[in-house]
Amino acid sequence: MFHFITSIISLPNETAIKVSYSKNHQYIHLLANNSAGLPNDLWVPSTSSIQPEKSDQIALAFSRNIKGVDFSIETYYKKCVT
Repeated sequence: MFHFITSIISLPNETAIKVSYSKNHQYIHLLANNSAGLPNDLWVPSTSSIQPEKSDQIALAFSRNIKGVDFSIETYYKKCVT
């Protein structure tokens, strides 16, 4: 499941600010076993004993076009919720 909301604020001089929020649920889990010397990865679904992983993420971006070249910088904060 994936929910998100995004807002883009256009400013003068081809400048923009973008703010977004997303809530993610991951219903499959990776089980890795390297004990036999060879990697053995197994994907398993969430069950009643293995709950899905959940996270909330907030991102902030700033972009500007200067003489035909796009410059942008973005940062984010992600919190994993169990």
